[in-house]
Amino acid sequence: MTISQTTTRKDYIASAGQDEFAYDWKIIVATDIAVVKNNVLLSASDYSVSNVGVVTGGNVTLNSAASANDKVSLFLNMPITRTTDYTNSGTFLATTVNDDFDK
Repeated sequence: MTISQTTTRKDYIASAGQDEFAYDWKIIVATDIAVVKNNVLLSASDYSVSNVGVVTGGNVTLNSAASANDKVSLFLNMPITRTTDYTNSGTFLATTVNDDFDK
């Protein structure tokens, strides 16, 4: 199985009124992505995340649009955990393994 290398950070200089910022990596749940605006970590209630679980990523939409030249950073903030226990002689489905290794 190949483990791919992915950049999991995007930095933006916003234009006035910009509220949507793209990310291009897979997240398992919306809280796996962190958003920093002008060096302040935003809470999950300050934005919404689209395409959770999609390999190609999606968008973060701020509830309050950015001002011109605001610095916005998106980055993967996923806890590293093992969520699946495999049993001897049990099923070993590729989708289960892939989701576990994504985490």
